[in-house]
Amino acid sequence: MADWISTVLKTAPLVSAGAWLLLAALQVYRDRWHTWTETFFLFSCFFAGFYAIGDWLFFNSDPNNMQTQETAALISLTGLVLAVNFFLLFTLVYVDRMRRAYWAIMFVTFAVLIMIWTTSIERVIPPSSGGVPIAIFTPIPFALLLVYTAVCTVVGIWNLYRLYHIVRQSSKTLARRAAGLMVTFTLVLVLGLGTNGLLGVIQSQDIPPPLSTLLLFVAASA
Repeated sequence: MADWISTVLKTAPLVSAGAWLLLAALQVYRDRWHTWTETFFLFSCFFAGFYAIGDWLFFNSDPNNMQTQETAALISLTGLVLAVNFFLLFTLVYVDRMRRAYWAIMFVTFAVLIMIWTTSIERVIPPSSGGVPIAIFTPIPFALLLVYTAVCTVVGIWNLYRLYHIVRQSSKTLARRAAGLMVTFTLVLVLGLGTNGLLGVIQSQDIPPPLSTLLLFVAASA
């Protein structure tokens, strides 16, 4: 692996995390966290930043401490799962209103988190000279995680598409906002499945997953 790639992967996730946390801070600063829609979007941004922090910790973890590396990888996955969870809740409430039934999604999310923390990581490959560590995941739990992530993201994008069609005649501003978010999170789905998802399925031992770094551009779009 080229040294410059390792350097980017070791530093860029922290920049990405800063962008997402800044977006969350702007929501609070603009006093946009009082409704369910605003709160769920705020949490989605916060945990996207948390996910990137987890990747930064993992890429910069002590190569001689396997427990630290595994914990950092689990922190990263936890941030990803919670970010996807709150994104789905955000779109459900955005297109309709808050319903008690939506809290069932949280139970599914907690079940996924329990699975992640108990069975997901098979081993961590120590970094080569100047490289970064690479996590190898247990196939079935990782497949379930991919399905969970894809379903939540696709349903969320569909909700934004529905909202766009509902409001495009009555509110061009809201329609543009819905269209922009739809494109932004479609980009997340493509980048996620095309990088981290694919690398996890083939259990690549040479290429580290770059999604947390790429999310910097998604944060800018959001």
